[in-house]
Amino acid sequence: MKFKDEILMKQLMMIGVALLSGTLCGLSQEKSSVVQKDAKLIIIALGPETQRKYKHDDGSIQRLIDKDLERAEKRRKETGDPSQEKGTKDSIRGKDKIGKVPILLPMHKDQTPPSTLSFASGKQTNPATGKALNKYRGLNVSYNSSGGFQDVPSGREISLGIVKRIGADYSFDELTTTNVMAPGASYMMLMVPRASNATLPWKSEPRTALIRLDKEAGKPNSCRVFNYSSQPVLFALAGKKAIILPKRSEDITLPEKSGMLKVQAAAKGAGNSRLLNTGIRVSKHTQPIYIFHDTDPRLRAGQSVSVFKIYLPEIPVVPQMPE
Repeated sequence: MKFKDEILMKQLMMIGVALLSGTLCGLSQEKSSVVQKDAKLIIIALGPETQRKYKHDDGSIQRLIDKDLERAEKRRKETGDPSQEKGTKDSIRGKDKIGKVPILLPMHKDQTPPSTLSFASGKQTNPATGKALNKYRGLNVSYNSSGGFQDVPSGREISLGIVKRIGADYSFDELTTTNVMAPGASYMMLMVPRASNATLPWKSEPRTALIRLDKEAGKPNSCRVFNYSSQPVLFALAGKKAIILPKRSEDITLPEKSGMLKVQAAAKGAGNSRLLNTGIRVSKHTQPIYIFHDTDPRLRAGQSVSVFKIYLPEIPVVPQMPE
């Protein structure tokens, strides 16, 4: 009897181990099958308006017209077509304007921010060499304008930079690294040049700031104001005033009534100190955001501070990640 009891106990233990193993395996599979939700990101670069340059023709257009005249004259003689003579006369009239028509020069790459920032999204194999390479995904960068939200990985830092193709390989120049973003949360990343009045403001690495937008989305009728300029900004909205220091922000609660509201802003030492004197129409379904930044006073009638306004749609609130 004792022998049978020992056999029964061993069988029960084996069954228990099998059940426990199966449960753990199921939990492991269930955990691995859960896909972490992406975050939403909009990237906006703010800086001085681009000043385009022109030059007068250096003779290249004249040389092209001379060749056109030779071809037209040759066709006229070969065909006897009088219309070819008209074309020759038109070309000669155009020749009189050489040197008077300005030519638009191409912009230097450092006059504007990069239009795309990329990050490593996985691995790929070069079919020719068999070498493992990073696979990159690009994100659009809006310049002094609003853009759309783009999906980015959450739960980890993201290194953003510029990717260049070199033969069968890629080079990656890192520009900035984001903080960890929460799953399903919405963010705005601002890029501001360190030298806004330089000839090539985007030559050096810009200052960046990652702002979580849905964190304050629960506040009804709120306006968010960010000051990334080097001057204090006095901001007034619907009778409420706030002095916003450089690299600081302010959330202003709007009146419960939606409608037209007066907006004023000024910055000391910004040339013409008044930056805003207008009205905005607010809605419960949008959130106005004002961003002040440095700019080139030569392009802004003496003002060294500019303002960018954006209306964001209502963003659902996402629970905060534990610190």
